[in-house]
Amino acid sequence: MDYAVHPGSVMKSLLISMGKRQKWLASQMNMSKVVISELINGKRSVTPRIALEFEKATGYPAKYLLSTQVDYDLFNERKKMEESKSKETVNKYNINSDIVKDL
Repeated sequence: MDYAVHPGSVMKSLLISMGKRQKWLASQMNMSKVVISELINGKRSVTPRIALEFEKATGYPAKYLLSTQVDYDLFNERKKMEESKSKETVNKYNINSDIVKDL
């Protein structure tokens, strides 16, 4: 997989399809508008509690939202590991990193 979707994108799409706003979701989930905004804009991770509150508010299954978060986290961790491995290879063989960037 070359990309991963943050669960906030799923939340945002569902809100739009329901014709609801973040303010409504914040009140339904008993959370601040700032937290909801951070979630929807991919700046905050979905926790089990958040997923359950979202499920209660929208009917969207918590397990799917958490699964999306896990996929997103794994994708990003894998990417970090690959970047780290590439840097190690560059350092190990004294490869000029400017040359690698151009490839």
